[in-house]
Amino acid sequence: TLGDLSGILPRVETELRRLQADGRTGKTLANYAESLGAFCDWSVQRGYLDDDPLKALAPFDTTPTTHRRAMSAEEIQRLLASCAPHRRLVYEVAFVSGLRANELRNLTASHLDLDRGGLRLDAAWTKNRREGFQRLPQSLLRRLEAFAETGEAAELYHEFHRGSSPKRGIPRRPLLYVPSNTSRDLGKDLKAAGIPRHGPGGKLDFHACRAAYVSLVLESGATAKEAQELARHSTPDLTMNVYGRTREDRLTDTVEHIGEAVSTPIRAPSVHKLAVGEEQRSATPLETKDCASSRMVEAAGIEPASENSSDETTTCVVSPMMSHPLRHRLTKAEEDQFHSFRRTPWNGGVRLACFAVVGAGVAGNISPHGLPNFLGGQRVRVIVGV
Repeated sequence: TLGDLSGILPRVETELRRLQADGRTGKTLANYAESLGAFCDWSVQRGYLDDDPLKALAPFDTTPTTHRRAMSAEEIQRLLASCAPHRRLVYEVAFVSGLRANELRNLTASHLDLDRGGLRLDAAWTKNRREGFQRLPQSLLRRLEAFAETGEAAELYHEFHRGSSPKRGIPRRPLLYVPSNTSRDLGKDLKAAGIPRHGPGGKLDFHACRAAYVSLVLESGATAKEAQELARHSTPDLTMNVYGRTREDRLTDTVEHIGEAVSTPIRAPSVHKLAVGEEQRSATPLETKDCASSRMVEAAGIEPASENSSDETTTCVVSPMMSHPLRHRLTKAEEDQFHSFRRTPWNGGVRLACFAVVGAGVAGNISPHGLPNFLGGQRVRVIVGV
């Protein structure tokens, strides 16, 4: 009766401590205390109580005491390959939907919605007591539909619970067979797959499938709001900070990508090999079979001699393959090498892009015979790469 609420604080604290000793988590105890406090507040508002008898109840530490790790995609595939077909289907739905064990247990064939591409969830058995909709891959939906038509889930319930009824009852036309102790069966399948149940990242139980689902959603590139919606959480903080996990390999890859974006690679400049006796050999030699040379400009009779021309001969290279101007006065060894080209016939009908001429500073699309007009009568030997 309402009269029993008077002075109830010590009794509530004693009972909550007993539940804590039995293994109840701080979050569960906080939910119990919140429900009792809400009833007391309602009684005060209605005038049934003069004051809230639980207003001095200390809050509980809701920090999770059990840390679950998120299985990797490779571990999930190994698990699915090592378990019985009916349990494989349960695991697949859990990994791609994040549905809890009790929610999976209450699914029936009527909850399949092939038009929308997912499962309709009833408020009577969802954790937040709200109707919902959970999207699933189309291929999995078709397999669930085929499995439901066989009636195998109901047969499995009768086989494993022969002579007794499961604690939570059997739904009509169940979509899946979900054992009463999901973590026990998962432990057997993990052992068969060679996956440790306990490790540095935490333990693996059936609820760890939900942690893996949320982590896979985030790793797929979903926004925080999209991940919250798919996980059916009330706040993004619950999605990101309670269920979301980081992976060492992804952290390493992220740092490497940042390093590649920021750091500029150091490249050694190109150099010529000028060892003794190898002066004519280049570290990046050019094929010379398609090169030709013209004779001295004045000797060829193309342009009259200039009064201001000097006896110095300027040798330059003109090539259509050059992407930058070549401003390099050839050495004596290089000139000797180019002299060997003079006996090769020159096809004067080919027009070339003149990218650079030593001493002229002129660029344009001209023929080799027009070069002397730009060189002011200098004595020039032109080596043309065809």
